[in-house]
Amino acid sequence: MTFITGEDAAIDGMTCLQRFMIEKYEPEDNAEACSATGGAVVRADANKDWRGVAVGFGHTPAKMPGELFTFTGVDRDGMGHKSTANGAIVDSVRIFCKSQQSKFFFYQIAFSANGALNAGSYSVSDAASPNPVPSIQKNISIADAAQTGILEWDFEIVAKNAKPVWPAELLGWPNRAKGNIDATLTWVQGFNDPSVLQTLGAFANYKLYVTETLFWELQWAKMRKLPIDYPIADSDGQTDWIAAKECQAHYSGWLGGVQGYIKKPAGTNVWPI
Repeated sequence: MTFITGEDAAIDGMTCLQRFMIEKYEPEDNAEACSATGGAVVRADANKDWRGVAVGFGHTPAKMPGELFTFTGVDRDGMGHKSTANGAIVDSVRIFCKSQQSKFFFYQIAFSANGALNAGSYSVSDAASPNPVPSIQKNISIADAAQTGILEWDFEIVAKNAKPVWPAELLGWPNRAKGNIDATLTWVQGFNDPSVLQTLGAFANYKLYVTETLFWELQWAKMRKLPIDYPIADSDGQTDWIAAKECQAHYSGWLGGVQGYIKKPAGTNVWPI
């Protein structure tokens, strides 16, 4: 197993990446013993695999789950690492709105091998000048009703990509195919009146605002998790808000025979394509 990490990365048009990490490994061990090995095992070349994660600033990653891209990165020692063309596939993206900490919008993108990853004299360049977007005052609407007391939220889209295969022509590197799309919205909501909370099991349209007018949109999502914490006072006797911590709604592509969708803030579909 080999870990590669660095401060510079380039991923097909993405800008303002913060860091990346790559793990290279052999998924299967071919240790065998026979009458000629004298009581020990013997190993030979095995198939290889790699996976990675990158963190960047922004609210809309340039690549979505199931999409292919060419990874290029430079590690701390100045060594470049580059995949073959379209040699990586996105497994998931997760967008974070941490308005209580006055954070910029940021995201995490996880990806896996769809071909080889090679070391060499590769260089990287960012797609544009940095222009991160602050997440303060960015709300959620449910069934077109603006919510109150939203403290933070994050939104994850996942492609349940197919298990890898190792075709002979890829010389020991894997190939992966796009999987089904799923998504989860998680948020923390402060409230003084429990009536503002959603009904467990209810389906609704969800909008996640990234500017005053632009938003991620899910049609439909089901309220599946409503754990409630009831703090009465802290150690100094100061009363807190009641908070519903880590509420979750899970995406459903269909409801009652009607097809839903996931839309980016620009209005284009993540699903259906």
